[in-house]
Amino acid sequence: MLTSTFIHIDGISYRNERHLWEHGVKTWWDVVDSKWPLPFSEEKNFLLREEVKASIREFMKDNISYFSSRLPHKEWWRFLRHYMNEIGYVDIETNMQGVITVVGLFIGKKFYYYKAGDDPLILEKMMSLPRILVSFNGTAFDIPKIRAEFPGIELPKTHFDLLKVTKSVGWHGGLKRIEESLHIKRPEHVRYMNGYNAILLWDQYKNGSEKALETLLDYNKYDVLNLEILLEMFIKEKKFQILS
Repeated sequence: MLTSTFIHIDGISYRNERHLWEHGVKTWWDVVDSKWPLPFSEEKNFLLREEVKASIREFMKDNISYFSSRLPHKEWWRFLRHYMNEIGYVDIETNMQGVITVVGLFIGKKFYYYKAGDDPLILEKMMSLPRILVSFNGTAFDIPKIRAEFPGIELPKTHFDLLKVTKSVGWHGGLKRIEESLHIKRPEHVRYMNGYNAILLWDQYKNGSEKALETLLDYNKYDVLNLEILLEMFIKEKKFQILS
C-alpha cells in the first residue's frame, strides 16, 4: 500500500490521491513513467513526479522516518504493513507509586519481559530488537515512563499508538472494551484483570508468591499479544475503508 500512497506529498489530498487511482495511476512507478498521463496541471504534475522520485529513493533506503513524518498517524498503517516482522508490541505495569514493575515486549512471535530488580541490560537488549514500537496509550504512559526510569536505554524512533487511531475505524473505549467488541479472547485466569489487579499481584510477588508473578506476566503477555491482533485488524479495516 505504501507504494500506492500519495497523500504524504505536499498538495496531494485524499481526493487527489483517489483521483490518481481512478485515472489509472496506481503506484509511484506509474507516476515516473513519462508515457503515463497525469491528471493535474503541468506544474503540479512536475512537482508530483519529483516528490515521487524522492519517495522511491527513501523507500529503497528503508527510511521509515521519511514516511512517518509525512503521513498522519492514522495513516501509518500504509508503511507498517511492510515492517510487520520488525514491530515490537510493548506494555508496562507499575506499582502503587507508579514505578515500573514489568515491561513486556512481543516481537517475532516471542514474548520478552523485564521485571523490576532485573539487570537493565535485559531491557536494553529487548528494546534493540524492534525497529518500530506499537502500544495502546504508550504516548502518554508507557514510553514516557520507560524513558524517565531508564534514560540510558535507546528506544526505537518510530512509535505507533493504537489508542490515537481507534476512532478512525469506529472503535471506542479502552483496550479491554475494544477487545471484547472485536471478540479478541484472553485465557480465563487473566480475562477480567485490570491495572489495579496487576498492582496487587506485584505486591503479592514481593511478599513471596511466585504464582502471583506468573499470573502478572501472563496478564502482561496477553496485553502485547493482543496488540498484534488489534493492529492487524486495524490495517484490514483501514484498507477496506480506502478501497470501498
